[in-house]
Amino acid sequence: MRFYWEGMGRFSSVKKVTMIDLNKKMDVATACREIVKNCLQQLQDNTVGFLDGEEDCEYLRQMRVGIRRMRSAFSVFSHAFGNTIFSDIIRELRWLSGELGPARNWDVFVLEMLPPVVNALSSKYDFTKLMQASEILRRKNRERAVTATESQRFKVLLLKLGAVLSSDTWPQKDASPVGDFADLILEKCYRNFEKSGRRVTTLDAKKLHALRIDGKKLRYAAEFFSPLYSARAVRAFLSAMSGLQDALGAVNDAATTNHLLEELPNVDPGAFCLVKGWMACESVQRISRLGPQWVKFNTIDPFWN
Repeated sequence: MRFYWEGMGRFSSVKKVTMIDLNKKMDVATACREIVKNCLQQLQDNTVGFLDGEEDCEYLRQMRVGIRRMRSAFSVFSHAFGNTIFSDIIRELRWLSGELGPARNWDVFVLEMLPPVVNALSSKYDFTKLMQASEILRRKNRERAVTATESQRFKVLLLKLGAVLSSDTWPQKDASPVGDFADLILEKCYRNFEKSGRRVTTLDAKKLHALRIDGKKLRYAAEFFSPLYSARAVRAFLSAMSGLQDALGAVNDAATTNHLLEELPNVDPGAFCLVKGWMACESVQRISRLGPQWVKFNTIDPFWN
C-alpha cells in the first residue's frame, strides 16, 4: 500500500484552513461531502511535511486541526444523518488524535511555555536538567506520532475516508437546502457556547476546558458554513471568536503544563517548583483576560440572524 506522499521530497509549506466551496443551492448531503473533503485534504497535505522529517511543528499542529475539524463536521451532520453512519471513522479519528496529541503538548511546553521561565530566572537557577528531560520526552512523543502516521491503521483510515467520499451510497437522507440546516446548527452551537461561558472568570479548570471545546465547535461550524453568508459579517464574528479562543487556549496551555511536569523523571525539585509556580501565576493572569474577551465577543451579532 503506497500513498502519494511516500518518496516525495520536502513539502513546500504548511497547509492551513481553506475556504470550502458551498452555495445555498446545495443540499445537506452534498455540503457534508464538500466539508469532509476539505478537512481530509488539510490532514493529508500536512502529513507530507510531517513525515518528511520537517522540524516545523506547524505541520503536526495543522494535522490535528484537520482531524478536529473532521470530527466536528461529522458531529454537526449527525443531526441530519444520525450518530451511527460514520461511527467507525469517528472512532479511528479519535484514536489518531490521541496518538498525535501528546507530541503537540510537548511541542508547546518546550518551545512556547518553558522559554519565558528560563529566560527570566536562568541567572538565579539552573534549568539545564529540566530542559534536557523535557526535550527527551518531546522527541519520544514525536516518534510516537510518526509511528501512528506511518502505520497501516492510519492508511486504512485514509482509504476508508476516500472510499466513503467517492461512494454513490454517500448519505442522501436529507436533501433539504443546506442554508436552513446551517442556521439551525449555528444557533445551537452559539447557545451552547453562550450558556457555558456565563461567569467565565469564575469557572474552574474543568468547565473552562468544556467551554473551550464548545468554542471550537462553534468556530468550526462558522468556518464550514461561512460561504453561505455575508463575508463582512462572518469576518467580524470570527475575529471576536479568535481573540476569545486564544485566551481560552492560553489558559489550557498553562493547565496542561502542570500535567506534563508530573511526567518528567527525576526532575530537579527547585526547577520543578519554579516552573510550577510560574505557571500558576500565568493561569491567574490568563483567566483574568477572559472577561474582556467575553464582553467583546458578546457585542458581535451572530451573522446567521
